[in-house]
This record gives sequence, structure tokens and C-alpha cells, in this order.
Amino acid sequence: MKNNNLIPSDKKIDRRFFLKTLSLMGIGFTASPVLASPLSPIKFSKDLYMTKKTKVLMSTRVTITLFDTSKTRIEEGVEETFAEIKRLAAMMNRHTDNSPVAELNKTGFQKNISPEIQSVLGASLHYYSISSGAFEITVKPLIDIYQDSFIKENKPPDIKKIDEALKLIDTTNIYLDSKEIRFQKDGMGITLDGIAKGYIVDKGIEILQKKGVKHALINAGGDIRALGGKRDNTPWKIAIKDPLLDKRYKIIIPLYNRAVATSGNYEIFYDKDKIYHHIINPATGFSPNQSVSVSVVAKNTMAADALATTTFVLGPDKGIRFIENMEDTEGLIIDSKNRIKKSLGWKEI
Repeated sequence: MKNNNLIPSDKKIDRRFFLKTLSLMGIGFTASPVLASPLSPIKFSKDLYMTKKTKVLMSTRVTITLFDTSKTRIEEGVEETFAEIKRLAAMMNRHTDNSPVAELNKTGFQKNISPEIQSVLGASLHYYSISSGAFEITVKPLIDIYQDSFIKENKPPDIKKIDEALKLIDTTNIYLDSKEIRFQKDGMGITLDGIAKGYIVDKGIEILQKKGVKHALINAGGDIRALGGKRDNTPWKIAIKDPLLDKRYKIIIPLYNRAVATSGNYEIFYDKDKIYHHIINPATGFSPNQSVSVSVVAKNTMAADALATTTFVLGPDKGIRFIENMEDTEGLIIDSKNRIKKSLGWKEI
């Protein structure tokens, strides 16, 4: 396989910087203690309560904001939603030895898979198909050799290792039915990092809907789903981060009964120049570098999550055409030269 326009594999990376990045960004879906934020709803108006609570789950800050007339419904809704997010995150965590996904990666086979994992895997196969392979959950062998090489050798992996890992990257080698899943090549592995967080946010919204909540927002580190609008039914205002200036926001968008997800090379990266990061092009084995940030608005967070990853892999030109062909979906791409591409229906405030 040819690898063109590559950074030489002997380029040294600061090992302490890389280890610090892994520590801060939290590779995987880990759970951490509650951050300091109030639980008790406050009186927002004469007959309306509001609460906003944050926990660290799925290696990111998960914030739930609610408006409701019932203080009890808010308290119960927040706690039940966080409990569901924690349960699902543990199930899909490939780093925990006893999780179903970790067990599948270990054995290459699993019977009696849960409905939740079946849903995410089924959706993954769908996005693989419609993206002609740009969305790919079997990139775990590549992720593993990148992490191993940077930690042990302070540099990217040898091209030969990348080419060997590429032989294992192919979603069509996953067999899935209602009873079992199995890999059809030894050494395969999956990561659901590009889709599971969106799915989990959607399931959190379902909990709130069942409770009768009509105004809510869940933000899981940039995977965001709005239930209705704010207390007066005006859209929620969502700020999209400028990837080149950490403390500035470039674009504000409205969100009402919709979801938005952002993928960027600034989220988890292995070198200071962000040439090597957590998104990998399954066709080349290297991180795509034509874009620095992709945001997608869709009907649910799982779709937005998967499509943002896909669009990032495709690059600005192919990516925006891909989004334009998706029904009920809009996108914004910031490329490596800080130029912006938007789909025709993209809305801003």
C-alpha cells in the first residue's frame, strides 16, 4: 500500500507531553467523581424550576440542563439520566476488562449480545455502508499501534506496522445477527468511540422524555441533544469552539429538538502539531489533516456523532458533498487553513 505525503516515522515526539495528553483527555469511557455543581433545582420564575448538573463520564464533562414545573421531576430526571449514561458507558467501554466490547475484542466472538450494543453495531454497519467505508469501527488495531509506539518509542509507528494493521481494518469482516457477533479475521478489534457517545446521549434524552420533561439539554463534551427549546420554547444557543483559539467561540447555532456533534483534531492528539490524533482514515492508516473541526446537526446525537467523524475523514470537499446528500442533516467544516465550508441549510444566530 502506498503512503504518500507522510511525516517521516522517525520524527521524535515529547513523551511527557504525549502521556500528559492521554491523562488529561482520558482515552476511553471512564467514570470520575461528580464535579462541583448544584443538584437542587432553583426557582427560575413563579412556576418554573431550573437545574444544571455536571459529572465526568465517558472521559468528558456531561452536563444536563433542565427546566420544568415540577421540582421532583427535575431531581428524579437528572439522577435517572446520569445513572443510565453511566450504565451504558460501562457497557461500551473497550478499556474495561469485563465490558462486552472489551470481551468481544479479546475473543472475537460473543453470544447473546445486549439490545444496546446490537443497536450501536447495527448503526455502525449502516454508516460504514453509506460512507463507502469512511466510517469504520474496526480501526482499533491502528489505534493500538499508535498509542503503543508513542508511549514506548516517542514517535509514530513504522509504516510496515501500519500496513500490517490495515489488513485487519474492514467492517465487512464482522458477522452480526440477533444472537451473536463474531470477527472473521484473527486480530480484529472494534472501537465505538465515534458513535457510542451520541447513542448514550440519545438514551439519556429518552429517560427525560419518559419522565415528562419537555425542556432539556444534554452536553457530553460536544455531543449535544436538545429536548424542545428553553423554558420559553426559544431554541437553545450552542457555541461551536474555534479550534485555533481555545477560549474563543466562532459560531453560535440554534438547537430545538435536534442534535449537534463536533469532531476535531484538538480533542485527543499524540503530538504538539496535532498531525497524529484520535481520528484515523481507514484507507490510509493515518490521521486526516485537511480539516481541524467538523460539526454536524442531525435529528439525533448518534447520527450527528457518526456523521461528524465520517465527514472529518472524508475531508472538506468530499465531506460537504456527503452532508449535502444526507436528508435532514447540516454541517460546518473548518479546514486546516481556517476556511469555513457550510452546507446549504446550515443555520446560525
